[in-house]
Amino acid sequence: MTGSKVESKKSTPLKEESMFPREEIMQQPSAFGVSQYVLIGAMAEMKDKKYSRSQVLKAINEFKERKVEQK
Repeated sequence: MTGSKVESKKSTPLKEESMFPREEIMQQPSAFGVSQYVLIGAMAEMKDKKYSRSQVLKAINEFKERKVEQK
């Protein structure tokens, strides 16, 4: 196996996971252990109406690991 790995921007939920409306998720940042601002930033590019917990957690982790470019 090679060291390269292709990752999709959009994660897929596990088959057993429940899906939650975006509005409900946005009202519960504490359920993900983050502030409202982090949750808003993490979900800024997510356009679907429903997400699983694992999809939101993945988006939060990716958002936290982003590098900030200074000009």
